[in-house]
Amino acid sequence: MASPQDLSRFSSKDDLLTAVDYLIDVEFSRTGSPWISRQTLCELFSHSYGFDLEELADFRSLGKDLKHFLSSSQRFAFYNRPQPTEYYIALRRVIFPDLLKSGSPAPRLRRGPH
Repeated sequence: MASPQDLSRFSSKDDLLTAVDYLIDVEFSRTGSPWISRQTLCELFSHSYGFDLEELADFRSLGKDLKHFLSSSQRFAFYNRPQPTEYYIALRRVIFPDLLKSGSPAPRLRRGPH
């Protein structure tokens, strides 16, 4: 695990969520698939930032596990696999583009008479 001063770039929960969001977005741009495995995300995070994403979430006491931490933010969608530690993650805004942050469908705009 990195030293506490190395962790300063992730001084808040939002900083960490933004980094995860960014990595998923970059991988989506690269592969064309909105889904990324937990394992691939953790590998990308380690390669990009130099430490283990799951350990960092645990060190910061951000939930019972990585999935709980990410799901509590409402930024991510999940596709579960038979093994609890095997799942895929995507950006909710990509998977559900018509949903508002509240989870409600976005209102449809009315068009005036033509």
